[in-house]
Amino acid sequence: MTTVAPFGTWDSPISAADTVSGLVAFAELAADGDRLYWLEMRPSEGGRQVLVHRTASGEIVDLTPPPAHPRTLVHEYGGGALTVGHGDVVYSEFSDQRLYRLGPDGPSAVTPEPPRPRSVRYADGRILPDGRMVCVRETHPEDGEATNELVIVTLDTGAIDVIASGRDFYSSPRPNVDGSELAWVEWDHPNMPWDGTELRPAALGPDGLGTATLVAGGDAESVMDPQWDPESRLVFISDRTGYWNLYRHDEDVAVPLLGRDFDHASPPWTFGRNSYGFLSGGRIVTGAWEDGVHRLGVLGADGAYSPLPDDLAEHARITTDGQSTVWFVALGATTPMSIVELNVDTGERTVVRGNAEAAPVAYHSEPEIVTFPTGDDDIAHGVYYPPTNPDFSAPDGELPPLIVKVHGGPTSHVFPRLTDQYLFWTSRGFGIVDVNYRGSTGYGREFRGKLNLNWGVVDVEDCLAAA
Repeated sequence: MTTVAPFGTWDSPISAADTVSGLVAFAELAADGDRLYWLEMRPSEGGRQVLVHRTASGEIVDLTPPPAHPRTLVHEYGGGALTVGHGDVVYSEFSDQRLYRLGPDGPSAVTPEPPRPRSVRYADGRILPDGRMVCVRETHPEDGEATNELVIVTLDTGAIDVIASGRDFYSSPRPNVDGSELAWVEWDHPNMPWDGTELRPAALGPDGLGTATLVAGGDAESVMDPQWDPESRLVFISDRTGYWNLYRHDEDVAVPLLGRDFDHASPPWTFGRNSYGFLSGGRIVTGAWEDGVHRLGVLGADGAYSPLPDDLAEHARITTDGQSTVWFVALGATTPMSIVELNVDTGERTVVRGNAEAAPVAYHSEPEIVTFPTGDDDIAHGVYYPPTNPDFSAPDGELPPLIVKVHGGPTSHVFPRLTDQYLFWTSRGFGIVDVNYRGSTGYGREFRGKLNLNWGVVDVEDCLAAA
């Protein structure tokens, strides 16, 4: 029998400690053949990130005992601290921002000690077939702006060669299969990477890069996530039609692989956010933000797109084995943050590593995606979580107190998710609305541009309209 009590006064078994205790966040994900690696942020260890490895036999082990803390500060937001490939495992260490290489006796420093603490930083690397590593280096002088460059690091000696410089920002240096070509993204102030970037490939040899060519991008085109397919054809994501879609560079032409009016990527606040991956038979697994939810699908070699049915709301950091296995960081309305393995051929899905649920299912608030009118005869979006507690109900006609959540960025976005931080409130009789105000991503370039020069105006207006 339920107790009738005002909203906001309900007793709940979910404590404040439950919202963080024992939980982990998965920051990065990478594979080398059938060996899977990821970074695990643990609040129980003071927020330290730990490099974790699943061996070929399925055993899960920590590779970086305390005080090691794999995390980079390049572009301040970081990401891309972990690099694996050709049997090597390399990471950026938070304490000094140097590169470290894992060996039989543990990690050892590769790059020299910087002249000042954390003044030389590395991120977003890839291991070349010859054993060297290409990555982004960011150098902070005593005075003035930081400089960004693309460099090649010889892992055996720590020698560093600069191969690209002169732009304000670099990201995503990606070698092709045999290491004979390199593609990367670059841009300058005042653009952010979701505003305007340039994609440039060039031949890569022992002496550095050949002549780079501009194949996509500009001040009004956001290009990101370049990858080379198994046939060494350059694939990338561009919003030239108003939505982040997949393209392939063929004979100096950007060939659209998908023409759907959905964003197939999220804003690149951090490095290493893979939005797609390659499978056997010329297939590509990717996802799209459709009506506030990220839906996974497979693009066939014939151009046909086949959605993959599941109940998840996000599939982040997509990584594949090149055949039929996909790994990603998952979240959903009934799934806490987890690393999931999916076989796209059989549909078999398993959780590699996940978070336990603090609350029984009866306390789970079922989120509802909402679209509502706002100022300027426009619309905004959000996710509403109603009060839910099997032991309580409110008096007839009473409305619950509402918590309005405003995401950061501002070009971020929210989606339905199972999180104990929300259940703490909804189980006590509070409603929560998570707002995708104008300026959020996931709804195309026009929508995310509506906050430009209107910061603190239209976003506030949308949050008031949501309430």
